[in-house]
Amino acid sequence: MLLTIIVALAIVAAFLFEAWLDWRQIRYVAAHRGQVPAAFAGRISLTDHQKAADYTIARKRLGVKQDVASAALSMVLLVGGGFALLHSAIVAMFGSGAVGSLALAGVLAVIFSAISIPFDYVATFEVEQRFGFNYAIMAERRGHGGSGRKGRRGSGETGFR
Repeated sequence: MLLTIIVALAIVAAFLFEAWLDWRQIRYVAAHRGQVPAAFAGRISLTDHQKAADYTIARKRLGVKQDVASAALSMVLLVGGGFALLHSAIVAMFGSGAVGSLALAGVLAVIFSAISIPFDYVATFEVEQRFGFNYAIMAERRGHGGSGRKGRRGSGETGFR
């Protein structure tokens, strides 16, 4: 029981620290959005600087949401008994030897990777597109070909700016 409490506190502490760092970055970027840093003055317009600041804030906010999902998954697996359930199922199928250990590691890798898929989708097709950094379309994302560039065929336009 004590170990469970320690693990839960560690997950919460790690999440809170990451969230604090992200919100601190968001506040800093928002506070300095209105002026191009002196090191970049003359090379970057205020409009481009504000666009970059807004993009950074949007990505950080999405990152905080992803951190919430990851922390929740960690709690379910480590504190809620999900890991023990997975371990039992893997041992029943593959045994407790090397194959079972590899299978458990593989299943955990798939689970933790799968949690990022919706956030990657939003980052690519909503956030980046909103700021003009992404010209991919769904068919290209799904592997149906295409150059990844937007524009009229044969016009010489690529969509890149």
